[in-house]
Amino acid sequence: MIKEFVNLGNTCRVPGQHIRSIIGTESEPIRRKIKWFRETDRLIDATRGRKARSLVITTCGHAYLSILMPDTIENRAIDNSE
Repeated sequence: MIKEFVNLGNTCRVPGQHIRSIIGTESEPIRRKIKWFRETDRLIDATRGRKARSLVITTCGHAYLSILMPDTIENRAIDNSE
């Protein structure tokens, strides 16, 4: 089950049901996608000046940059309490 809110680091949270994808930021196509989100004012930078390690894209068309690795965010999104 997906948690209600997922912590992306630096006190930034996103609703778990709205996460479409969690992607690493190492590749050039993803960097171009980040640039596009920034140019269209749909990027929320939750890194506070640190290196971005993942891009979280939501169903509402916005994207979040996070300092956490994609695997870490995925583990935080899944509720293992069942």
